[in-house]
Amino acid sequence: MINKHMITLRNIIFFSIILFLQSLSAQDNKNVEEGDWMLSSRIGFGTLEVEDVAKTNATVAEVFLGREFLLSNQFSLYTGLEFSNVNSNFANGSNQNLFLSNDYLSLPINLRISYDDAEKLSLYADFGIYGSYLLKSTVEIEADDLDDSENGLGFNFGYQVAFGAKYKFQDSRYSINFGLRTKNDLINSYKSSEQEFQINDVYLIEIGLGFAL
Repeated sequence: MINKHMITLRNIIFFSIILFLQSLSAQDNKNVEEGDWMLSSRIGFGTLEVEDVAKTNATVAEVFLGREFLLSNQFSLYTGLEFSNVNSNFANGSNQNLFLSNDYLSLPINLRISYDDAEKLSLYADFGIYGSYLLKSTVEIEADDLDDSENGLGFNFGYQVAFGAKYKFQDSRYSINFGLRTKNDLINSYKSSEQEFQINDVYLIEIGLGFAL
């Protein structure tokens, strides 16, 4: 059952990549109503579970760059590329203090529902899924002066929800948004069962910029 879900999610991610790349070539579209480009920065905390080793608190920082596609006045889809860094400290079975840093590259697909409360101000709610690839995992043990890192460990798939407010500036070509976001991993696929990571109960503060090219 998990394999079927993973195949479905991978297909969705594949088609969203095509959609995102097509948007890169659509430079002749100058109308802001066709959807903004989006740049967001997020910071917060979550719970990192290291398979058969530890379950610990972690700090999370993200940067997202993507494109919005309007479906109607209230509904839109947006996707793009997201880079995440997750840091945590915990003790292993030998009671050694470990510092762990994971770098992820993710592709989210989100549905945005907007409500225009005023001419320039709107409220929104986002609901979506994501697939993330663990680019690099670094473990440091200060007592042993050990620094070990591995690349390309595997995939995580999950869901996310966000709420916030968006303000459009006078010329309507630029906007700024503030919001709160939560996300959870659901399933994963790693090349080694000895190194599996899962991030849950992630809560992020988000600030973003929207702009039309």
